[in-house]
Amino acid sequence: MTAKTRRALHMTRTDRMVTAYAQPASGPGWSNRPLYVIVEDRDGKLRSECLQPDEFSRDLSLLYGIASVVHGELLKMLESA
Repeated sequence: MTAKTRRALHMTRTDRMVTAYAQPASGPGWSNRPLYVIVEDRDGKLRSECLQPDEFSRDLSLLYGIASVVHGELLKMLESA
């Protein structure tokens, strides 16, 4: 993880990333492609942080589409279970 990404996520050295998921959103005349990151602090407390597309590295941008599709399919499977 780059220092820029760590700062964007408001992470300290003792925080760790638990998971991340891509959840695009849109409405009339707008769209957004945020990447949500679940972070655990040293006391075990979880929080959600959000990266905006202008904070993505090239690699994150490339993987975002795949992650978005997988996230959507997982939600569909869970909702139909």
